[in-house]
Amino acid sequence: MLERMKLSTYQYARSQIKWIKKQLLPAVKEARSLGGDVQVYVVRGGEEGYAPSIQLLQRELSIGCSG
Repeated sequence: MLERMKLSTYQYARSQIKWIKKQLLPAVKEARSLGGDVQVYVVRGGEEGYAPSIQLLQRELSIGCSG
């Protein structure tokens, strides 16, 4: 069962990487070419990524509200 979970996790991660390459990055490139200010952040998953994610979200929300 553990091996099956590892395989499923690996396959899910691969599908996410494929989506990022085929969908997200081209959209970011297009938005930037049209003058959009697009930022992409990658944070570590799990407990280690929780605090940085919250900090990024709070910073972006405060910038969006004031700018």
